[in-house]
Amino acid sequence: MMMIDEFTDVNEGEKELMKMWNLHVMKYNFVGDCQIPVACQMFLQLRGKELLEKNLYRNFVLHMCSLHDFGLITSVVFYQTIQILIQMLAENNIAKQK
Repeated sequence: MMMIDEFTDVNEGEKELMKMWNLHVMKYNFVGDCQIPVACQMFLQLRGKELLEKNLYRNFVLHMCSLHDFGLITSVVFYQTIQILIQMLAENNIAKQK
């Protein structure tokens, strides 16, 4: 976490998301590229609310784009994961309005 704080070419939101993602991957011991799709969906299930509260929606979408660009997730996984995030965002907005 301290090494991530030393990065100068990324914004604070990117640093925060990197920390959240790295802790998630280490905690659940995801070690293979084939586990990344499951890691993404679990991340949203477990940390999605926190992600939205910290306004890291766009940072997560960018992270998903990077995973897709490097061939770690398919277009289908990308779409499904973003759909989950959009649904969580809609539910969060409805809850705030009440």
